[in-house]
This record gives sequence, C-alpha cells and structure tokens, in this order.
Amino acid sequence: MSEGDIGILVDSSITVILYTVLALALAFTGIKHMREKKKAKALAEEQGQPANA
Repeated sequence: MSEGDIGILVDSSITVILYTVLALALAFTGIKHMREKKKAKALAEEQGQPANA
C-alpha cells in the first residue's frame, strides 16, 4: 500500500497522537524508575548500608 514510503507512519493525525502518547508513557516510566532508584539509594545511605549502584 505505501509502496516503500515510510511517511505513511506519520500521515494520519491519530498515528502522531499515538506516537506522542507512547513517547510520554516511556518518558514518565523512565523518570519514575530513576526517582525510585535515587530514593532507594538515599534510604540505604541513611541507614548506613552501602548503596548498590
């Protein structure tokens, strides 16, 4: 159908919206993971335990 044109992946506004939602979900998941890791490291250091990197 697209005859090799990759522009079909972003031609529709719904695909752009879905890609945006996907990117935001991935970003928020990554940020949440980094915050939890940082919080766990701080808690471990506060308790006098060596923090695992």
